[in-house]
This record gives sequence, C-alpha cells and structure tokens, in this order.
Amino acid sequence: NMCYMEKGERIKKLTEASDMIINCESGIFSGAFRGRSDEFVDSSSEVPGDHLFEKMISGAYHGKVISHTIKLASEAGLLSEAFGQISEPFSLSQIDEFYIGKRNEISDMRTGKDEERIREIIDDSFERAAKLLCANVAAVCLHVDGGKSAERPLYLVLEGSGFEKSLILPGKLNRHFNEF
Repeated sequence: NMCYMEKGERIKKLTEASDMIINCESGIFSGAFRGRSDEFVDSSSEVPGDHLFEKMISGAYHGKVISHTIKLASEAGLLSEAFGQISEPFSLSQIDEFYIGKRNEISDMRTGKDEERIREIIDDSFERAAKLLCANVAAVCLHVDGGKSAERPLYLVLEGSGFEKSLILPGKLNRHFNEF
C-alpha cells in the first residue's frame, strides 16, 4: 500500500481541506500484466478478483506465485517431475534459504538443471516485484513532485513480510530506487 501527504487545496472532494495523508490503496490496482501463476493464486484466494496488485508482490502471496510458477515449469518439462507434484506452496523463507544455498525441501527435490532454473524463476519473480514496487513509488514521486532534489526529498517507510523477511527483495528494490 502507499500513503503520501497531500496539500489540502488539491483535494477536490473536500472544500477548505487541511493537508492530509492519502492512502492510495494501490494494492487494488488491476492494470498490471498478470501471468498464469498470478491468476491461479488470485482464483484460489479468499477474495478472487480483489487486490490483484497486492497478490503479485506481497509476502503473503509471493511464495505461492513462485511455487505455482515452479509447478508450471515442471509440467512444461523444464524442471524434474517432483516439482510438478508439490501440493503445498513453498514459504518465502524456504525460497530465500534455497536461493542463498541452504539445504531444505526445495534443494532436496532438485536434480539435473533444476537448481539453476529454480534460481532463475525466483530471481525473475523478485525482480518483477521490485519493478512493480518501484513503479508504485515513482507514481507518488511524480504526483507530489518529490525525490528530485535535497529541497524536495522523498522519505520512504517500507514494511511487511515481503520486504522485512526477504533476503532478496531489499537489494533489488534499492537498485531500482537508485536507478529510477
């Protein structure tokens, strides 16, 4: 989700409004391209069709998106058959552990080129999440004309399991923030 400070005179719904914090509810954005795994995670959620952007990037759903992508890759013959049989999604901590080389359920299932391909899926998924989050922040920067100089700084507070517990996302996100 995103919040920012808005000048009262720009709030058209209110007359003579004071400056206030605006909650964008950006998690409900539905205009981002979604893949088959995103659609599967959404359709199997408690509220299908709702908070589509959130389901693409948040810690609560990201492990499910990655797990379903791994399952689809197995069904397409890109990974060993064992990954096509997974019934429960991998947690983000299992995914992080595998990514940094720790032995766990994912590493125990791999054969042949599985490790390289699964790392690619994980890396690409976190890269996409970082780009989507960066676009979300960029939209607010453009709206408030902030972050361009020391006179117009932009301060970010990032929280949530997808960011706080991930070993992968913060670095990717910082790289995109610095670039854009």
